[in-house]
Amino acid sequence: MIREGHRFDLGATMLIMPAIYKDIFNSLGIPLFEKNEINPLKNLYNIYFDNNDVLTFTTDKEKMRLQHERIESGSYAKSQKYVKDGYEIFQTGMNKLIGRNFDNIFQFANFRNIGMLVKLKTYISNWRYVKKFFRNTHLRMAYTFQNIYVGQSPFDSPAPENWEHACNISRGSVFGSLAHNLMQMGYFRPHNQHGRYKNLFFVGGSTHPGNGIPNVLLSAKLTAERILNK
Repeated sequence: MIREGHRFDLGATMLIMPAIYKDIFNSLGIPLFEKNEINPLKNLYNIYFDNNDVLTFTTDKEKMRLQHERIESGSYAKSQKYVKDGYEIFQTGMNKLIGRNFDNIFQFANFRNIGMLVKLKTYISNWRYVKKFFRNTHLRMAYTFQNIYVGQSPFDSPAPENWEHACNISRGSVFGSLAHNLMQMGYFRPHNQHGRYKNLFFVGGSTHPGNGIPNVLLSAKLTAERILNK
């Protein structure tokens, strides 16, 4: 639909991390899931390789198993562990890093958080991390290309970025600007409150906590909490 020079997409909308949407909309008294038809995707996407192989990411576990075993024996079980570990990293990151405000550097950079950052695999690139699970280059590519969603390279972005793939597989099927490397996370990411003009606040993909629509919604929630707590 085109109206007043603006184009509106009336097609289906894909939600990743639906629990975040539900939590935020419920806090506003908006029953997002109750009044809208939301259906889980069975097939998320197809990946085409240079040797004409095709890998379909699907919630059909048997189909995923057959595809993985055809490419690399034993890889399906490893993919399950990759997704499980990735979702645990996501949950830890949400609770300790993404879903909270930081008022000073010591809330982020402290001895207690060192263990968390190690657990989140911030010291290793996503590409190096995925090598622990797969020998086949195509499978490594399939489980790291999601970094491109947010303009990153899997060879440089830290391993916590595998949360995105884990959520695609386990919680439904991000885009943004500023990257998610260690020096652009938590307190080191642009703050949602101006350092000098205390009544100036920011919301968006390039401020805390990060990019992608779910994180932007979290950004709005955290900024609102900061304003209300003034």
